[in-house]
Amino acid sequence: MGSLRDKCGVGFVNSCLDAYGMLRGLEHRGEESTGIAGMKDKEIYAMRWLGKVYNKNYEDIEGIGGEQFAIHTRYATQGSKKELLKDAHPITIDGYDNLNMEKQTSFTKGASSAIVHNGQVVGDKIFPNEIESDTELLLRTYKKYGIHKLMEEIPGSYSMIILDEGNVIGCRDRYGIKPLWYGEKDGLPVLCSEDFPIKKIGGKPIREVDPGEMVYIEDDDVNFERVVEPEENFCFFEKNYLSNPNSTFKGRKNWANSTFKERKNWDTRKSLGEKLAEEFEIEADIVMDVPNTGKPYAIGYSEKSGIPYLPELKKKKVERSFIQSTKEERRKSIRENLYLERPEVLRKKGVVFVDDSIIRGNVLERVAKISEEAGIEKIYYLSGTPPVGRDENCFCCYGVDMPKYDEFIMRRYRNEREIEKYLSENYGIPFELDYISQKGLFDVLGDPDNYCKRCITGEKPIKSRK
Repeated sequence: MGSLRDKCGVGFVNSCLDAYGMLRGLEHRGEESTGIAGMKDKEIYAMRWLGKVYNKNYEDIEGIGGEQFAIHTRYATQGSKKELLKDAHPITIDGYDNLNMEKQTSFTKGASSAIVHNGQVVGDKIFPNEIESDTELLLRTYKKYGIHKLMEEIPGSYSMIILDEGNVIGCRDRYGIKPLWYGEKDGLPVLCSEDFPIKKIGGKPIREVDPGEMVYIEDDDVNFERVVEPEENFCFFEKNYLSNPNSTFKGRKNWANSTFKERKNWDTRKSLGEKLAEEFEIEADIVMDVPNTGKPYAIGYSEKSGIPYLPELKKKKVERSFIQSTKEERRKSIRENLYLERPEVLRKKGVVFVDDSIIRGNVLERVAKISEEAGIEKIYYLSGTPPVGRDENCFCCYGVDMPKYDEFIMRRYRNEREIEKYLSENYGIPFELDYISQKGLFDVLGDPDNYCKRCITGEKPIKSRK
């Protein structure tokens, strides 16, 4: 089985218009490809295209037939456009496929089953030689053995939605690494990776699908069933970075008897900024966010520390450099996108830059360069996530995809002080770098045993099958 990277946003709705609206609400989760499958009378028609959701207008997809729709936005990976389009979701069984490279679009007509998947199955031995991707593995396992056997035998990582011969199945692995929400619109069931896109299409989020739980939809009749016992290891990067700041997750330990109050990611990230202020008392003139995900962190730090917040660091376009396909694309995005709006007001100032996380270090270099050009006196750079990728065991393919041999800045330098030394000497400006502690992170997020922490501790979230 191939090791394809993380598939990032899934949903299920009951109209093509809502499908497009929910896709727009999930576009922050993936920019490699977008897909939609419509089902009517047990027949499925699917359409996929490369790039962002808005690369197609609603008018381009409204001809997709169906009464029930599964949708997908996919995280950026490397590979030829043909291969990326071939691997785009929804993945289908049966039917007739047509690949149009000129329009960078693929179509399927007359399929019997389709799947959209968020997560990654790694190292499973079912169908070892005949399955091209982990998502196809899930679909064919379901078709051969049923959903119960799939969830019992394949521990994770997946939140997925299956359209199959007129029925809809949503499920979440026992570890709950990736999220899945259930809601309603106009009295009909909907599913989505996050609750905010449900609200965005005028629906009402009801609750999260629990780890190890299945939701079965047949003729608008909805049934929930716990298939396997939960062993929660939620991806903390969903709260720190990936999910919309207006989305909520419970992060509860006891799913059956939880009284944990839902909390917006914005509030969680703001609290992490406050925790940074507790851990690092700095004498500076200004606090700035590293946009856009660093904003709640910076506001929290400013309010707790008393240092004025001044959002002068800007982005020309709303895009995430972290999920660009290649090193060149990531650096180009940062170089052309990140700038200081009024550099003159920052001259001879000590500035605290607050970021959600530091992975490869490209943003650090851009901030150092434009700060030097602006005449900033000193940089204090703070991360709301502990060091990621510190050694060869600290990587992750289950949650936010961080390959084992990615260009983690913590692998290129021995420690934070070495990074500081390089930036200070290379850009001629004093540079201090600090990360929130693991204790500080989970003081805010809750019990660390509830979370997948592999990228910062090396601890595997999924137990090997015997």
